[in-house]
Amino acid sequence: MRRGRTWWIQFREDGRRVRESLNTTNRKVAEELRLRREIEVGQRRLGLVPAVAPAPAAAAPVVAAEPVVAAEPAPAPVVVWEDRPLAEIRAEYEAWSKVHKRAKTMLNDKGRLDKFFAAVPDMPLRDIRTADVERFLTAQASARKSPATLLRHREILHAFWRWALRQGYVAQNVVASIPRPRVPERDPVFLSLGQVDELLAAVAGTVIEGPIATAVFAGLRREELCWLTWADLERDLKPAILRVRAKTVRGESWQPKTKRDRKVPVSPRLLAVLEKLEPRKGVPWLFASPDGCRWDPDNLSRAFRQVLKAAGLPWNLLQLRHTFGSQLARKGVSLLKIARLMGNSPVIASKHYINLVPEEMADEVVF
Repeated sequence: MRRGRTWWIQFREDGRRVRESLNTTNRKVAEELRLRREIEVGQRRLGLVPAVAPAPAAAAPVVAAEPVVAAEPAPAPVVVWEDRPLAEIRAEYEAWSKVHKRAKTMLNDKGRLDKFFAAVPDMPLRDIRTADVERFLTAQASARKSPATLLRHREILHAFWRWALRQGYVAQNVVASIPRPRVPERDPVFLSLGQVDELLAAVAGTVIEGPIATAVFAGLRREELCWLTWADLERDLKPAILRVRAKTVRGESWQPKTKRDRKVPVSPRLLAVLEKLEPRKGVPWLFASPDGCRWDPDNLSRAFRQVLKAAGLPWNLLQLRHTFGSQLARKGVSLLKIARLMGNSPVIASKHYINLVPEEMADEVVF
């Protein structure tokens, strides 16, 4: 919490409510100090460090119900738990990730962590320093990795050390002081209306016609296409609706990337494609693979590339999703509505699509 410009923390200890000033106006510094204090208090409760001697009774303010002790922050060092093998710490982090992250995110994060720890073999976690992380990121940059890739490496390492700090396995987040790589902003690549017609003609009658039309006219992500079931298509409504929502099918659970369900109206052109689909007995998936199973996202992308390569067309699935948002922006649909339809935040929607309308606002700037 904040008092004036100074950050404070509040916690309970030995039945008392304690408030402490962190003596800083910097939010990031305050967060690090809060985490350290949280670890220290938790270790005292477990008997891992000596308890702090109670303040004299005369010094404490008298409150009838619950005494509030306004204590000055003590510069007590954070006591790190006994060394544990890195493999055990990684296993604990993966168990935590299973509860807090999507399966695909977990897999990507594990790959990035594996790559970093391979660069610092046999080094205990608490011995790794900021310089080790910077050398790794520099080596990735020298290997011509994109700024976006460097940013993802930095973010997962930052998240891992932040978690390790909360557990008491490290004394500080060695990644916190490393600047975030700058990612250049580029306008999204999207299809013109003529190119949309060319694309739909190329995929007409193929097994991927349904998901491709849905990516263009509803802006769904690749995984969202793969997880659509017949129950998610409500054709009886006017207009028809596609529901993108969390579900469990045959023991497998899934939820959207943003962990928020949404509804997307089905346009007449998309409905004409979806009405050609016929359910298969015992198959719940709206877009089933040729084997009658749920499409694997990578296999769907591969099938899409094969069809487009044969037709001599250059696009990818992400560009189809951007086509939906971009064409709406060019029509003058508000960025807030685009964000809701696409399952993005308004900030992301404005970042991608706000530059797509200037030429259509030429008359608006004449005064």
